[in-house]
Amino acid sequence: MMVVLVTLLVLGMMGGVLFISGIYQKIEKIGAFGAILPLCGLVAAIGGIYSGAKINTGSTRDAVKEALLFVLYILGIGTILAVLVGVIAFYTI
Repeated sequence: MMVVLVTLLVLGMMGGVLFISGIYQKIEKIGAFGAILPLCGLVAAIGGIYSGAKINTGSTRDAVKEALLFVLYILGIGTILAVLVGVIAFYTI
C-alpha cells in the first residue's frame, strides 16, 4: 500500500516540477492528448489552469476555485464512466 502512495506522490511532484520548469509544455506538444493521461499530466493541467486563472483574474481565490472545479469535473466524469463500465461488465459477463 505504501508503494502506491509513494508512486502517486512522486508522479505528482514530477508533473509539478516539469510544468513549473516549462519542460512539460514541450512534452505535451509531442505527446498531444497522451500527455495528459498519467497522474503527472493531471497535476500539470491543474497547475496550468491555476496559473492561467491567476493571470486572468489576479485573484488567488478565483484561481484556486477554477483548479478545484477542474479536479471535480475530471474526477466526476471519471467516476461516472467507471460506474457505467462496471455495470455493463457486470450484466454482460
